[in-house]
Amino acid sequence: MKKLKLSQERLWSLQLKSNKAYVGDYKGRLFIVDLISKKLVKKIDFGKQFYSKDKRIKEGLGPSTWVLETIKNKIIVANRWGGIFVLKNNKIIKKFQTKESFTRGQKIKNNKMLFGTRTGKIFTFNLKNGKLELMFKFKKSYQKENAIYGIHKFKNHYWVCFADGDLIKIKL
Repeated sequence: MKKLKLSQERLWSLQLKSNKAYVGDYKGRLFIVDLISKKLVKKIDFGKQFYSKDKRIKEGLGPSTWVLETIKNKIIVANRWGGIFVLKNNKIIKKFQTKESFTRGQKIKNNKMLFGTRTGKIFTFNLKNGKLELMFKFKKSYQKENAIYGIHKFKNHYWVCFADGDLIKIKL
């Protein structure tokens, strides 16, 4: 077993594709690791690149790369500060900024994503035109925010789990 230290911060997300590991951390960085050589190929710092003037950066907070998904030959990255980035060949080709705080994402079609937020909302997102559409909003019952921590497809439904302890089946 070989350990590769990528960050001094919490690692939030992991996606594997074509012998590469895509890993996101608390500060909003994306680390791209070659799984064969076990070496860092590239690091993209979304926090510094897109949020450097944000006062939260100066306070030591980060945009947290919580969502990583692969769609065809693209990597989709979303963070808790509302940023959605589309990468191809390890380069950012599209950027969208929203007001939502994304915690999870799931591909639903070649150009469409399902996103969950820290506040219990589920959105569809069109990667071509940047349209974010609210599908469901679940109210909190125990937790401060009722974050969505998991979205997975099973047959024709999506299963969503929440910080409040709920597991919900939805059909789009």
